[in-house]
Amino acid sequence: MRIQCIVFDCDGVLVNSEELAAKAELEILHSLGLGITRYQYNEIFLGLSDRDHFMQIKELLESKLGIDAPSDLEKILHRARWSQYRKNLTSIPGAIEFLGSFTGELALVSSSSRNSIAEKLQLAKLDHFFGAKIISSDDVRSTKPSPEPYESIKSKITTPVENCLVVEDSENGVRSAVGAGFRTWGFLADDHGGKYSSRLSLVGAEKVVLGYEELSYCVSTKL
Repeated sequence: MRIQCIVFDCDGVLVNSEELAAKAELEILHSLGLGITRYQYNEIFLGLSDRDHFMQIKELLESKLGIDAPSDLEKILHRARWSQYRKNLTSIPGAIEFLGSFTGELALVSSSSRNSIAEKLQLAKLDHFFGAKIISSDDVRSTKPSPEPYESIKSKITTPVENCLVVEDSENGVRSAVGAGFRTWGFLADDHGGKYSSRLSLVGAEKVVLGYEELSYCVSTKL
C-alpha cells in the first residue's frame, strides 16, 4: 500500500524534548528523595499528557515517599523543562531532511498543549511543515491512549486512512493510533533504556524503526 500521508507524534519523534525533560525532572525528583532511573522514568511517563504526567508524579511521591507534592512543584518542573528546551531543544537527527523530502501529506498528533507544540516546532525549525494539520491535547477530551486524538486528525487530512502511516514512540501513542484504524510504526531515536522495541510491537506497532535513515528506507521501499 502506497504511503501518501505520514502522521507524526512530536516529543521523541520530531524533537528531543523527552530526553531534555527527563534530565531536568530527574534532578528535581532525586532532590526530593525519589530515586528512579531514566528507564523507569520512561516506563512511567512516556506518552502521557502534561496533566497526567504531573498527576503521576504526585501519586509517586505519595506512594513511594509518603509525602505530598510541594504546592509549586508543577511550576518548578515546567520551568526546569522549558529552561532545557530553550537552551538545547533540537530536531531528532534526520527529521528535517525526511520531512523536506517526503512528497505526501504531513500531520502531527501530540498529547502536548497547542502552545507547547508550536514553540517546540519553532525552536527545532520544524514549524513550516504541518500547517493546521495538528491535533493537540487542547483539541480533544481524552488524550492518548484513547483513539480520540487520531480520530480527530482524520478531519484535517485529505488522504484516506488506508494510505496513511503513523509514527509513534510510546505505547500510549501506538494504542491510540491503532485504535483509530491507522497503520502504525514504532520509532526509536534511542533505545529508551533498552527493551522498548518489543513493547511497541506488543501493543500493535507493525514494525519498529530506529531513526530516520531506517524510516526513510522503509517508506521508500514500501516495507
